[in-house]
Amino acid sequence: MFYPIARNTVLESHAWGCATTRESLVELGSVTPPDSWAFAYAYPNGCLRPLVVLMPGSSDDDDGKDFVVEETEDGTRVIYTNVEDAELRYIFEQTDTTRYSALMVNAIARLLAHYLAGPIIKGSEGIKIAGAHLEMYEKIELPRAKAADGNGRKKSVYANFTPSSISVRR
Repeated sequence: MFYPIARNTVLESHAWGCATTRESLVELGSVTPPDSWAFAYAYPNGCLRPLVVLMPGSSDDDDGKDFVVEETEDGTRVIYTNVEDAELRYIFEQTDTTRYSALMVNAIARLLAHYLAGPIIKGSEGIKIAGAHLEMYEKIELPRAKAADGNGRKKSVYANFTPSSISVRR
């Protein structure tokens, strides 16, 4: 009962390499965007959290464009943006646990322990143990897993940097 909640909470907390994807958005011709937006797109199935809307062919998240997610009166989730033929990079509901790193599994397990401690261990002792698991999740397990995942795909901030002391010599 608690596992999908714990898993999705961890998945939504970070743009995990195993749970991010990009796809071209499908324009909704039946939805008229509000005046401040030019295009209305369908919210992708399985999308837990949108990260960035990109121009077609763009690969750099720093080139992301403004967007907003709203629901229409009939409950349809819509992404509004001013990008024609937009692509979305997003976190999806990755259910294949073989794709998770060991540190990510530890984070999910620790959050699950937090959820289960109260119902299993009654009274103030259960509350205390649940709190301890939540603290371990927030302060140790999740940050460690995020750092390890992020280190696997960093790009250098200094790749095109020229110090001013050198640029004036040119």
